[in-house]
Amino acid sequence: MNPDELKHIDLNLLVAFNALMDERNVSRAAERMQVTQPAMSRTLQRLRDLFQDPLFIRTPKGLDPTARSLELRQPVTMALGQLITLLTPSELNPATLDRTFTLAMADPFAALLTPPTGTKARAARPQGQDPTEGIYRRQHGIVDQWHG
Repeated sequence: MNPDELKHIDLNLLVAFNALMDERNVSRAAERMQVTQPAMSRTLQRLRDLFQDPLFIRTPKGLDPTARSLELRQPVTMALGQLITLLTPSELNPATLDRTFTLAMADPFAALLTPPTGTKARAARPQGQDPTEGIYRRQHGIVDQWHG
């Protein structure tokens, strides 16, 4: 399967599979997923179709995973963990930021803003180059922000 074929797959099925593996009960998995029991039963059928395996066998004690379900457990858990990592925004830490921002401004603004801005920038990122270095006028190049 190539990445373009993923557009036909509902990745929420992996979340449902994880709930079913944990709960071993359709009703409890449905409650955990905040869906109705019939909706979870339909999701289980979609999982069975996707993986071409029964995945779970109904028993008086609940659902017993098939060998295929047991094989899928770790890769599904890892994939969900990677998705969570991918989708969790990282916090911006100025002390570790490796980025140069270039501001351009008219001379009167530069005289007012450069000393306080430079002091704050140096305090937040002491290992970097002088944050006031390279203040250019608008016509001298690309800037992140123009004041003036």
